[in-house]
Amino acid sequence: AYGISVEGIDDVPLRLAKCCRPVSGDPILGYVSLGRGITIHREDCPNAVALRKDPERFVAVDWEGDNETSFKVELQVDAWDRHRLLEDLVSTRRERRQPNRSNGQYGIRVEGVEDVMLRLAKCCHPVPGDPIAGYISLGRGITIHREDCPNVGVLRKDPERFVDVSWEGDHETAFKVEIEVDAYDRTRLLEELSRTFAEHGINIVEARCVVSPPMVKNRFVVEVGDTQTLKTTISRLRNIDSVFDAYRVTPTG
Repeated sequence: AYGISVEGIDDVPLRLAKCCRPVSGDPILGYVSLGRGITIHREDCPNAVALRKDPERFVAVDWEGDNETSFKVELQVDAWDRHRLLEDLVSTRRERRQPNRSNGQYGIRVEGVEDVMLRLAKCCHPVPGDPIAGYISLGRGITIHREDCPNVGVLRKDPERFVDVSWEGDHETAFKVEIEVDAYDRTRLLEELSRTFAEHGINIVEARCVVSPPMVKNRFVVEVGDTQTLKTTISRLRNIDSVFDAYRVTPTG
């Protein structure tokens, strides 16, 4: 809301407390609110005084320049107790009551937590069967990445924010995956590729074909239920006449 990036935490929303309406120059402090990011209070705000009974939720904030919608925020995530942070995520989930998918809907088990907001990382699109890692994002629940996702390597600098996650049970949810098929261009090639996806129960949600005679690159975004179906389908695609390669597109290539 204020164009602020808080070091160590992804996309933290900031808001000015309505109870005291801080303006540029006022002594201020930030209070971490469940599911609402960081609320900026004046230091002499009666509500802030009352909230000080929970000091671990306060972070140091200050005005940055002359812009009263720009803040400098100092927050040491390591100071947060890991167990408490997990409890906060559970509470956030219950308070929001949004139609986000629960653990059971994704078929993902989070060690030690039964009700927490989950989301699949768009950078690596994990599907059942992929080795996965769970990363705690303040106010956004747990983000599920593939273990080999380059972003996981970067995020490992904060190991206490990772939780053990695993696939479990039957997977009825369809997961989006990107597949590229490189081939020599010919008549009815796209028809055969589409039929192969359909025969394996895979739905195509997006397709992009780039022709550079005599070659063609076909990029598909498809919905698939698990890695075994994905592997079988890719194997079939490779056996289609004029196709010389088919593979799942991943962040690592």
